This record gives sequence, structure tokens and C-alpha cells, in this order.
Amino acid sequence: ALSSLYHSVESVLVDQDQVVVRVVYNGKHTGKLLHYEPTNKRIQYYGASFFTIENGKITQVWVLGDLVTLYKQLEN
Repeated sequence: ALSSLYHSVESVLVDQDQVVVRVVYNGKHTGKLLHYEPTNKRIQYYGASFFTIENGKITQVWVLGDLVTLYKQLEN
């Protein structure tokens, strides 16, 4: 749905076994995304990922994205 999707890392925070990464997503809306037909618009929205590390391996991931901003770009 989002071709050329690029995740740009803005910052990384580490606290013991927790890692937080703040990102900016950039891409082009070229396929159906949920109920939105392709618009061919360039989009940009922000997000964050939260990782739990145990014994040097990622054991949990929780991802947030600013979908309100994404939807507004697809609707206009």
C-alpha cells in the first residue's frame, strides 16, 4: 500500500533491557490501505517502537504510529 516506505530513525533511547526508537515514515500511497484507495500522494507520519531485550535478543516489540496524521493526508 505504501511503496518506497522509508523509516528514518530520529532518536534511540536505551534503559537496561528497554529500547525506544522514534521514527519518521515516508512513502507513496500506491495501493489500497484499509478502506483508502490509492491516491499516489507522498505521505509522512511519525511513530515509535518499544523493544524489550533479553539475553541479547528482542523478545517483545510494541509499535505506535500517528495514524490520524496518515489518514488526514490520504483524505485530502
